[in-house]
Amino acid sequence: MEIKKLNENLSVAGQLMPSDVASIADQGFKTIICNRPDGEAADQPEFDTIRQQAEGAGLDVVFMPVIAGGPTGQNVDDFSAALDNAQSPILAYCRTGTRCTILWALSQGAKGIPVDDIVSTAASAGYDVSNVAAYIAQSQGS
Repeated sequence: MEIKKLNENLSVAGQLMPSDVASIADQGFKTIICNRPDGEAADQPEFDTIRQQAEGAGLDVVFMPVIAGGPTGQNVDDFSAALDNAQSPILAYCRTGTRCTILWALSQGAKGIPVDDIVSTAASAGYDVSNVAAYIAQSQGS
């Protein structure tokens, strides 16, 4: 499991396995957000399995499934609210971390963070969010 830090409060990762949870807790994370729907792949553990391990390790968990390639405005609002209200640091995961990063980018854009800052932060973590940069700029009236 490779964890990539977007900022002091949020890191992202690809699919977690139940055996990863103790390490996540040991690294100081307080909340896990799952952005991957159950059943997306045959080899993917169900979220309830991750939830049980996380709760056993003293972590808060949020199940916020988002269909790959299609986050809605409601998904972005929900993710933004989770970031604002969850104990941090937070680890969000999906299949590769890209979906979580796009949700973060869109939520930051909605808060008025400059598009260039969002794109460069994501790029520093190894994610290309340029495909949503124009949308963010347009929504900000840039």
